[in-house]
Amino acid sequence: AAASLFTNCWHCLQGLKKANKVATNHLRNSLLLYLFVGFDVYNSTSVRVSTKTAVTTRSWCNVTKVTTTNLTCVTNPVPKAICGNVTNVTCSVSIWVTPSDGSEFAASTLGTYTYDPSLTPVITSVSPIRGSTEGRTLITITGGNLGPAAASPAPTAAAAAVGRKLMRQPPWAHGMIGNLFVDPGSSSDRFLQQAAAASSGPISVSIGGVQCNNVVQRDANTITCETGKPSGAGGAKPQGPLPVVLTVDGKGAATNGSSQVAYEYVDLWSRRTTWGGLEPPIANDSVVIPAGTTVMLDVSPPQLYTLLIEGSLFVDPTADFIHLQVNYILLRGGTLRAGKCLSEPHPGKFTITLWGDKDTARRLPTFGAKVLANLDGTIQLFGAPTAVPSWTQLNATADIGATSIVVNGMVNWQAGNTIAIASSSFDAREVDTATITSITQQANKTSLIQLSSPLQYTHLGVLRTYAGDPRQNVLDMRAEVIVLERNIVIQGDPTTSSTMFGGHVMSTWSKSPWASYPTMQLSNVELRQMGQAFQMGRYPVHFHMMGDTSFTSWVANCSIHHTWNRGVTIHGTHQVHVRHTTAFVTTGHTFFLEDGVEYGNIFEGNCGFLTQVSNGMLITDNNPATFWMTNPNNTLIGNHAGGSLEGFGFWYHLDDNPGGASKTYSICPKYETMGVFKNNLAHSNQFYGLRIHPEYYQQSCPCCGQWNLTPARFEGLIGYKNGVNCVVATQVRQALHSCWLYVQPGRIHTVIGML
Repeated sequence: AAASLFTNCWHCLQGLKKANKVATNHLRNSLLLYLFVGFDVYNSTSVRVSTKTAVTTRSWCNVTKVTTTNLTCVTNPVPKAICGNVTNVTCSVSIWVTPSDGSEFAASTLGTYTYDPSLTPVITSVSPIRGSTEGRTLITITGGNLGPAAASPAPTAAAAAVGRKLMRQPPWAHGMIGNLFVDPGSSSDRFLQQAAAASSGPISVSIGGVQCNNVVQRDANTITCETGKPSGAGGAKPQGPLPVVLTVDGKGAATNGSSQVAYEYVDLWSRRTTWGGLEPPIANDSVVIPAGTTVMLDVSPPQLYTLLIEGSLFVDPTADFIHLQVNYILLRGGTLRAGKCLSEPHPGKFTITLWGDKDTARRLPTFGAKVLANLDGTIQLFGAPTAVPSWTQLNATADIGATSIVVNGMVNWQAGNTIAIASSSFDAREVDTATITSITQQANKTSLIQLSSPLQYTHLGVLRTYAGDPRQNVLDMRAEVIVLERNIVIQGDPTTSSTMFGGHVMSTWSKSPWASYPTMQLSNVELRQMGQAFQMGRYPVHFHMMGDTSFTSWVANCSIHHTWNRGVTIHGTHQVHVRHTTAFVTTGHTFFLEDGVEYGNIFEGNCGFLTQVSNGMLITDNNPATFWMTNPNNTLIGNHAGGSLEGFGFWYHLDDNPGGASKTYSICPKYETMGVFKNNLAHSNQFYGLRIHPEYYQQSCPCCGQWNLTPARFEGLIGYKNGVNCVVATQVRQALHSCWLYVQPGRIHTVIGML
């Protein structure tokens, strides 16, 4: 009779008999086994946890299994609203068991459940923190309260019964997740079976949803297990740290304490599993990292020939020093990254050395040789802020023979760093370099730096004012001091200094419909022995025909020195931010806009000096400018040009129309709107601090052919000890400027007016 009733009247009223005690209490994510008599597996049932007084405040317990006598569900983390907005205290809440949506039900409590932090397992660390994407890495999890709980008591015959009318459901439905019925054999049904199997042991561990195998409890605070093999859609491998989830039978999921405990599946360069069971690459190999694959560079490989990155190559943040030596690095939609972001930079030392012979190296189309090339990919090199600020100024004059200097600010430079001090004379070559032996930070917010060798020249550290000046301007004649080293280095090979054939970094966009937009972000990177003399497009840092980056690409706090072809080149690219970057002993125009189409770029707080002549590039490189602008619609604020041999500090060279690869007649640089030129400084240049040549006539409609002039402002320029003058302009109309001009000791005049 009972069997007949179960078969034919499965939608009838069923009795729910409450157990004496409900499972084991915990704080978060517990797997609960509610012991009842009379559940109907063909009807939808759900569990809700709420306060006694506020039925609307609830937290659903996710049902994983229902039988005629048992309902099993998994609690969610303790709801703050239920426990008084506090998660680390004990609080008791009501338990409600309800049928599915649509059924007739009047809420009624069936017992209580206690969130208790003393019963909550805690994991504090996992070791190692990363392992092979093939799995089978033995990991050790440490924490507290990791032992299983005591078994819950069985229900008694005296349990009270509560009748509930259950909504009729299709006869094939037999399992559910939450309020959803599951078709036998479906993916959801398989999930339920896997979940039941995974939680069948006293302790289970998963990483990013991938179950660990061979879980062993070593003691109350230690568990070991073997990682499983992850598999993503299309064979893609997981990227980045994944949460470690540990569940103890009868207690529930462990909390991570004060920090997120994570494990990362990663292919280490040093592992055979990364290379299909073969040895890692050997000298002169060419390496391909395919799309969807992430490799962690954890060792310094032998010198490679080509490295093609279509997936991702990350530099190991735990390594003290990594040296990557290669002839060609080509990113084709891939990612090269050292450091996670600006706020989490790479802590160790990472050096890229680009190799190649000037005469025999094969030139790739577009990119050439000896190159770090980015095609539709992402270069992110975030060095540690070990050179803050990247440059400063003398606080007091340092005379010939001095073995110490005092600079402005509390610099964090290190003993062993190399510094360069700009000229304070008319001759840009009167530069001193020295090694720091010690630094003492002083109470007046200056830094006393001891040097390895005495100075050969006098360097000023003075601010001057002059009686009779109605504006009471201050003439800043404090020599610039830069520090050269960074913990991330890109350099040419040892032959560069003799061949003038250095490495170069180039980022460009293919503009293919399926291509991603390229990004190049360099922060606290040192570039030395870079650039290829007399060769167009082979510059230390080169943004090439990328269009509008919307400031997703930048150069920040970098050191560029001893280069053979410019410094930072922006070509056919807009809205790049170049800030707090130094350029020392460079060849040709250094901070360089190429065609004249470039707009919206920002040069802020940069410093360049000892800019040298290049006889094989543009004819104007015979008289190089540290800052060369071919379109006025860009921003220059707070930059220092501290000495160009046979040249200029700032040069606005504005043509009728852009040339080169950006040739167009829709843009007219010599009539374009002025961006911002403010508070820049130029000194020790052989000719002029600022040159506007050949023409500039700002108009409200640049290419309309109408003579509708508007004022262009060059504000706050300080110039001293430039060989000829502070400012020169050839053919200009309504260019407003203010400039200090210092010619020789005791002689000064202010130039403020319209050219």
